[in-house]
Amino acid sequence: MFEPYFPANPYLGALVAAVDLLGLLVGFLLLRDRAGREPARSPWRDLWLGLLWVGLLAALGGGASRVLFGSLFGTLRVWTHVLTVVAAPLALWRGVAQLRRARLAGGAALAGIGIALLLGSAWAHFVEVHDLEITRQDFTTPRMAAFRAPIRAVILADIQTDAVGDYEREVFRRVDEARPDLLLLPGDFIQHRDPLRFAEERDALLRLFEGLEHPPRLGIWAVLGDVDFHPEMFEGTPIRLLRNEVAEVPGEPGLQIAGLTLGRSRVGLDDPVHAELRSRIADFPGFTIVLGHAPDAAQPILVGDLQTELLYVAGHTHGGQVVVPGFGPPITLSRVPRRVAAGGLFRFGNAGVLVSRGIGHERGHAPRIRMFCRPEMAVVDLASGKAPDEGSTESGR
Repeated sequence: MFEPYFPANPYLGALVAAVDLLGLLVGFLLLRDRAGREPARSPWRDLWLGLLWVGLLAALGGGASRVLFGSLFGTLRVWTHVLTVVAAPLALWRGVAQLRRARLAGGAALAGIGIALLLGSAWAHFVEVHDLEITRQDFTTPRMAAFRAPIRAVILADIQTDAVGDYEREVFRRVDEARPDLLLLPGDFIQHRDPLRFAEERDALLRLFEGLEHPPRLGIWAVLGDVDFHPEMFEGTPIRLLRNEVAEVPGEPGLQIAGLTLGRSRVGLDDPVHAELRSRIADFPGFTIVLGHAPDAAQPILVGDLQTELLYVAGHTHGGQVVVPGFGPPITLSRVPRRVAAGGLFRFGNAGVLVSRGIGHERGHAPRIRMFCRPEMAVVDLASGKAPDEGSTESGR
């Protein structure tokens, strides 16, 4: 199967194929000209009739996927097929038919819609998913004065691969180019439930870490995410996995890193379960980075209920994977505001919240796409400038 586009799950694949065939067949019967029995249909009527059919098909197919598989991702996979396998060719076919009848405006509109859907699908499936963006930010607070030297942190969120290949090797080449002092991994590494395939891809990924020509002098720190079903994957490696613990960084006494489990990353930092963490942050004379998979733990910082000095680093949202210009990501699977889930570094007084769009994308039932939401390797320079005034509020990309 052509996995980037067609789902590997045979049952979801059968549903998607049925939706594709039904959509094309019924669409052809609805939109075809009935020669000799009625005048040629107006292109605008074609457009509205087509939209009605596509909407109904999306509702039926998406609903069936949600009932059968209990997953929003399967519904999204069906919807992408409705747009690109059904709507696009039907629009292009009817557009060409109308152009042949010299109905230029309507025909061009229909053909343009079909071409745009096909080109957009190709871009989202095969180009933007590997169009890596390197974002660079500075973040400085008073407690960073305890650092022996400025620190460059690189964040690799949501590597989330099921086949380590050229793209992942290019990502690690770019990591080496950045020469980080600190490498932070907010979870979601290998998305494979099959133990044998997981072991193969885990070994391939670990070889990329081992192959770094410039290993981070302050280490590699990780937490687990939603697809990390094998928490032992970093045993015997230099990668330090944190699970609801705080560790001072060897070589930099002015820095400590706290790592949250997946469940704790979804609980606000002002919750009683984080009482010990808040105490450790307050008592530590230096600066604290809190690493969690989901950004939800930072919600109290975003709304002003918690004022402290730290940098919270997360992934999980993938920036939404699909972003509507002027609106943002329709789906973020997070409680933080849409603009934060879309990715960036946001400052609230002396606290920072960094949400990375991540390196990879959702696998499994989900459509393997990115649209207006490039994958991201975030580079943050700490203690690289003047500390902010007390009145400083928020900044973001």
